[in-house]
Amino acid sequence: MTPREANRRQYCLAQSLLADILVIMTNLTVHDLDDEVRDGLHELANSHGRTIEEEAREILRGAVVSKRQAGPANGTNNLGSRIAARFSSAGGLDQGIPELRGQLAVPPDLAR
Repeated sequence: MTPREANRRQYCLAQSLLADILVIMTNLTVHDLDDEVRDGLHELANSHGRTIEEEAREILRGAVVSKRQAGPANGTNNLGSRIAARFSSAGGLDQGIPELRGQLAVPPDLAR
């Protein structure tokens, strides 16, 4: 399993866990957890040398932390906003881009 597949599986497990949460207090109880999710959680826990409870805690913590790091949902941290912020010190993105019509395109010399 590639690291990307492992991360995707961990994310899916976290989503399943979060969808099945009935009570959130100091303790967490999950009812009607699918066998596949339970077995996958057990495999993840074994591969990381943790108990199932510790693994679930880490998955939930990671899901919350990554959501917080993604920024607010109002779009201020999306790709377009980040690109605009990157170029704001150079005059922003509102400046015109000169056209290259009538000019020869010179290919780069890749032999160097």
